[in-house]
Amino acid sequence: MDFALTDEQELMMDSVRELLRKELPPERISALDEAHEFPMDTWKKLGDLGFLGLPVPAEYGGAGASILDIVLFSEVLSYGMSGLSAAFQRSACYGGVVIGQYGTEEQKKRILPPLVSGDQMVAIALTEPDSGSDAASLSTRAESRDGGFVINGQKVYTSGATQADWLIVAVRTDPDAPAREGLSTLIVPVDAPGITIRPMSKLGNWTIPTCEVFFDDVEVGPEALLGGLNEAWTTTLTHGLDAERLVIGAHCTGSAQRCVDIAVEYAGQREQFGRKIGKFQMIRQKLADMDVQVQAGRLITYHAAWKLDAGLNARKEASSAKLLTSETWNKVAYDSMQVLGGIGYMMESELQRQYRDARLYTIGGGTSEIQRLIISHELVG
Repeated sequence: MDFALTDEQELMMDSVRELLRKELPPERISALDEAHEFPMDTWKKLGDLGFLGLPVPAEYGGAGASILDIVLFSEVLSYGMSGLSAAFQRSACYGGVVIGQYGTEEQKKRILPPLVSGDQMVAIALTEPDSGSDAASLSTRAESRDGGFVINGQKVYTSGATQADWLIVAVRTDPDAPAREGLSTLIVPVDAPGITIRPMSKLGNWTIPTCEVFFDDVEVGPEALLGGLNEAWTTTLTHGLDAERLVIGAHCTGSAQRCVDIAVEYAGQREQFGRKIGKFQMIRQKLADMDVQVQAGRLITYHAAWKLDAGLNARKEASSAKLLTSETWNKVAYDSMQVLGGIGYMMESELQRQYRDARLYTIGGGTSEIQRLIISHELVG
């Protein structure tokens, strides 16, 4: 098995690192976080350089890149600023992958090019007040009318809704069908009459707004249907969630690596009892354990990407990557803060943001408990 990256992959990662060093020094990231603002200027530059088009077929302006390319990009993007990676997994990746595979030709031509350029973004409206881990129990309705649909209902925890131009909305189109057989997905412009978006207050990930979205007699035409009618569970939703989990694995790995690097640098500088704290056995063991955990998460994520690129089923591996890396980021953020001690707990430290941001990822994109259920189902049925 060859673990070497290609020259092109190394060049891509180096280019992204250099861009983020210039565009997003630590002090700017802290300011954006405190202001709850997203660096749209940097996002647009990533689009101009073609990076946002990695998941999109070449005929629509993208790069048609491999899954591993997308994973590598997500990891280095998250290392630089986790909010950028979160936007990529939601809009360019989830939106680009799902629309690229299941969209009509008209949908692809209309939506994919501005996603690639960074001029537009997509948000995914799936979770509801009474439908979280049990996604198939969603109740937002889309009734047929004049060949199109009329949407009524409410979504919660919709990441990036106030930044998006389009919502990919999971709806129930056949109320009489079994839960998983009556679902469809619709592409809805955020400015459609009858949509109300309300930002929610949350613990972390402040550069990406999380929102409630209300649909009150929102009318869309037949061209809004993404994928087959009543077929969303086995197509757009399942495919999108599997892709999202793998990219989340890369996202968590990049941010966890950032935490480790902060702790290692501090341990090599901070002196107590007449020597660097990195010379103390307890600190060295903590650093070693963190490094092993991050490496394990990286390898399982790369392996899942390899399987998908080879055309193999990787549902278990994608859930394994999401489970391991999200729990690793939480653990590593905690342990890195322990290495830094009091300064790590202060708001001037980057680790307080990593600590807050990491907590979402054992919940969002499918909880750790759901990932364990998926893995066990793949193992024993």
